[in-house]
Amino acid sequence: SAEVERLLLYRLVGVSSLVGLAVMIAVMPVNAWILLHLRHLQERNMKQKDRRVKTVSEILHSMKMIKMFAWEKPLSKKVAQIRSAEVERLQRYGYVSSLQSIFWNSAPVSVSIATFGAYAALGNRLDMQVVLPALSVINIMSFPLFVFPLLISAVISGRVAMNRLNEYMNLPERDTSAIVETQPEDPFPVRFDDVTISWNSSRPILSNVTLSIPRGSLTAIVGPVGAGKSTLLSAGPGCAPARGGTI
Repeated sequence: SAEVERLLLYRLVGVSSLVGLAVMIAVMPVNAWILLHLRHLQERNMKQKDRRVKTVSEILHSMKMIKMFAWEKPLSKKVAQIRSAEVERLQRYGYVSSLQSIFWNSAPVSVSIATFGAYAALGNRLDMQVVLPALSVINIMSFPLFVFPLLISAVISGRVAMNRLNEYMNLPERDTSAIVETQPEDPFPVRFDDVTISWNSSRPILSNVTLSIPRGSLTAIVGPVGAGKSTLLSAGPGCAPARGGTI
């Protein structure tokens, strides 16, 4: 199809069609650079969005504590700063995306000007018998130029999404090496035997924890903020790694 269109354009305007083809080819590297820049901006936008969603989620889950300590204003200011940075990146992405759209939408006009300009410069006469069929062929040839940016934009978004999914799927699995399955008749189905729990290997959160919870009992874990209550509960299913002992 593309070869037939180029052949028809060559029969209409001769070697002038090569000038238009050269302009069309010259557009490709510039657009490739713009699309590469758009991909980097999209990746940064997603990271900034993740930061905002994480911060807002933490605030919503800790709303009672925030109200008790009157932290509304500083946390609102923090969210506003994160959102402002996100909006700035979105504006930058919009500017570059608009530039890319303008560049590609003007490409068919540039090809037509270059083709007919070269045709006239070679001493040929521009009449309706040449201009109208040539414009039709150029418009047909330019259709991929309209579709290509949309395709590339979809590919960029899909690639960013696939990379994020790949990073998530490649996260390390839960460390269940310290967890031992109990029997149904065990009177103490939940036990911590000299367990040391830490989120990283440098500093343990809880050390030498020994705990036995009888079957059917109601147990409350009480302590000040930062004492390790949530860490203790997270160690049960293996979310918080146990560096020693058995669960």
